[in-house]
Amino acid sequence: MTATTLWNRPLPALALLSLLMAAAISTGCSSSGHPEFAPNGAHISEKSDAATVVAIEIRTLNKSDTPFPLTRVDYTVEIDGKPAIAGIRSAQCTAHSFSDQTFTLPAVIKGNANPSTYRINGTVTYVPANLIKRVLYDEGIHRPSESFTFEGAIDPEPAAAPARPMPELTPPPPRPSSSEKKPDAPKGEKPAETKPK
Repeated sequence: MTATTLWNRPLPALALLSLLMAAAISTGCSSSGHPEFAPNGAHISEKSDAATVVAIEIRTLNKSDTPFPLTRVDYTVEIDGKPAIAGIRSAQCTAHSFSDQTFTLPAVIKGNANPSTYRINGTVTYVPANLIKRVLYDEGIHRPSESFTFEGAIDPEPAAAPARPMPELTPPPPRPSSSEKKPDAPKGEKPAETKPK
């Protein structure tokens, strides 16, 4: 085999992927950052005799100038110290550049309950901004993610705007009856004539 035919052979896929991963690592310091997460409270969103739904709100913070589409959330929830749910959900939102937004993760417990505390552990997978990292993401080789753990109290219900009070109705003045005496006419004016029926 000649040197020419050796170098004309296609580069093996494994070697190509290795080069891409090495390039992604070397450009890690110059990447556009990553989304951050913070708790935004929890409240009871639905309640019935069969089940109670707790809505846990998660804030997404993006301090960079590049948007990050959030693809999925793997999470587990404990309610009052007991396991409530372990699930996977689509985040269905994008962390836009220099933005602060919120998505909600539900936790369902049996019965008509009044839970007081929650604890959530989650991992959010997102689409990276770096072009090489996106190639690795699309190939399913490396999909970046950020994890979080939050806990706190559960509000009995979401904050609602105060109800507007009904306006007070003023009753109309009573109509004079036919038996009431008509007031005297002012001086200098003739009293109104009453025609017989």
